[in-house]
Amino acid sequence: MVSTFLTRLYIFGVCAALSHGAKCPQSHYPSAAGECCPLCAEGLYISQDCTTIKDTVCGVLDGYYCLRYSDDKRDCLLAMKHSKCQPGEQIKTPGTKTSDTVCEPCPSGFYSPEGVNCSKWTDCSVKNEIEEQEGTSIIDVQCKPRNGNMRYGLIAVLLTVTALLLLSLVFYLKQKRANSRLTLKNPVEETDSRISEFASLTSPLEIKSGNKISSCPTIL
Repeated sequence: MVSTFLTRLYIFGVCAALSHGAKCPQSHYPSAAGECCPLCAEGLYISQDCTTIKDTVCGVLDGYYCLRYSDDKRDCLLAMKHSKCQPGEQIKTPGTKTSDTVCEPCPSGFYSPEGVNCSKWTDCSVKNEIEEQEGTSIIDVQCKPRNGNMRYGLIAVLLTVTALLLLSLVFYLKQKRANSRLTLKNPVEETDSRISEFASLTSPLEIKSGNKISSCPTIL
């Protein structure tokens, strides 16, 4: 019986409050007690409804910090969103409900593309690669495989060696052909000269013997 009475009383109070709240001015809301309470500003939430003797108590939402408090320091009147660190920076001190975020630049050899944490540049040698592009405070070092340069270098060396071998082969074949022509020509000339020499050596000699003249070949 008592619980039923209290339930009806609660419903009546809520209905009365809503009915009364319909007359609340803009930027106000009806409280459970039927008061028109001021809404909290951006970044704040209603921590405690207002009463006839005090205003709404507002708390600070996550991601915001309070810039101005009430005289008793219980109520935040104005809040601001936490600052975001710029690329190339990192969070030194995270923001709280009473203070803003503190940022600091990344040290040398580190980078931060999002402005949250600074990460160390990639060491290309660890991956058996070489540095293609130097890193900055915003972007990481860019690496590339070593075998790319080695492959192109090896191809260049092989092409050079092949070209030299081909040139050497062409020169050798030309030289061999020239020598062959000389070899075919010289035996003919040598044979002719030997025949002439033999003919001169075997020319008849006239020998007088009495009244006869005899001819006999001269033999060496």
